[in-house]
Amino acid sequence: MSFAVQDLNLEEEDIIVAQSTNAADSRFDLITGTIEDIITEPKFQQIQSDFMDKNYRHFENSEENKLIYTTIHKEYINLVEKYLENELKKRISNFSMKEYMNDLLSRRDELDGEIFEILLTFEDFIEFKELMLSHKASKEGRGLDLSSCLCVQSISFGANSSRVAGKAKTPLLDKTDVDHMDSDQD
Repeated sequence: MSFAVQDLNLEEEDIIVAQSTNAADSRFDLITGTIEDIITEPKFQQIQSDFMDKNYRHFENSEENKLIYTTIHKEYINLVEKYLENELKKRISNFSMKEYMNDLLSRRDELDGEIFEILLTFEDFIEFKELMLSHKASKEGRGLDLSSCLCVQSISFGANSSRVAGKAKTPLLDKTDVDHMDSDQD
């Protein structure tokens, strides 16, 4: 795959534009860009959010997959894929969802990002289940847990700390004043 790169040399920042020289790659990129536009529009966001709000309670984070998951997945495909397909047919001539999905699956290892995760939820049940479980965790206040990334460290106000007018200076806080109360200051 070869690309023609053009530097626009704009005042505020440099933007590099890569243009594919392959017609199939160009069409794939055009469709993908249009899908990205569609899925960021408020109407699509609302359709997807309403669907997940209606169905997330059925999903459990376990190895077992209940029969209702399949039914919900099919409903999701019918709703979201049909909406995308109709919008794409309005915006791109001779668009075929089947052809695009085949192309998408053949490029699966090359692709990354939210748009591809959403598209893979149509064909990949596990991706769909993960989307629903993520939505469930968010709705139930069990979002991203950063507690394993936090470090709590005590600050010593002993002989190694300096005092300025009743306040302690500490190297850990980068010379930030910390109110200090000692029993001898009562």
